[in-house]
Order: sequence, then structure tokens, then C-alpha cells
Amino acid sequence: MGPKLQAGDVNGAYDRLGFRVPAVVVSPFARKDYVSSVVRDHTAVLALLEHKFNLPALTYRDGWADDITDCLDFENAPAFLVPPNLAASNNQQHFGDDDGTPGPLCSKPPTVPSV
Repeated sequence: MGPKLQAGDVNGAYDRLGFRVPAVVVSPFARKDYVSSVVRDHTAVLALLEHKFNLPALTYRDGWADDITDCLDFENAPAFLVPPNLAASNNQQHFGDDDGTPGPLCSKPPTVPSV
């Protein structure tokens, strides 16, 4: 797979890897009990964002980077992606009352500094 570069992008010599940095993918779409054996660097996150939002590569390095889509399962969306209905809170003291007056913990309305 070649780089996803645009005309005029500058090539770089990113042919060396540094220290190993373990990564943990935390997402509602993360594959359960999955361990990837693909060698990646930190630009894999950029490559994922570029792939997801159909963006051109920022640099040669992230153009060649492997995105982490093998760690994600977009076909089987988790059930909790639809937020549950929550009961309305009756705690108005921190943010003021419904009529716009400050609550007991707010001594005066916030002021915006003049420019």
C-alpha cells in the first residue's frame, strides 16, 4: 500500500523505529480480546483520522502509516451508543434558577471583560 499523498508533498526518511510504546485502544468500537501484531508508530492516530474523515495526508510519514482500523469493529455497533433517558436533575444551586437569578453558590452573574 503506497502513501496517501497529494502532489507537492515532501518525502522524508522515516525508516527507523524508536522505542516500543505499547498502545491500548479504548473505544466503544474496540474489538474485544483483540491483539494486533501490526507495527505502528504514533502517526497511526493521524492516519486513522485522515481515513475516517477522508482527509489528505499531512506529511509523508502519516501518509505511509497504517491506521488502526483493524483494532476497531464498525460493523457491530455497541448497544449503548444511544444514550439512555435520564431523570431531570433538580439541582439548580450551582448554575442559577430557571428565572435567570443566581443560585445560592453564585453570588453574582459572571461578567465579560471589556475589550
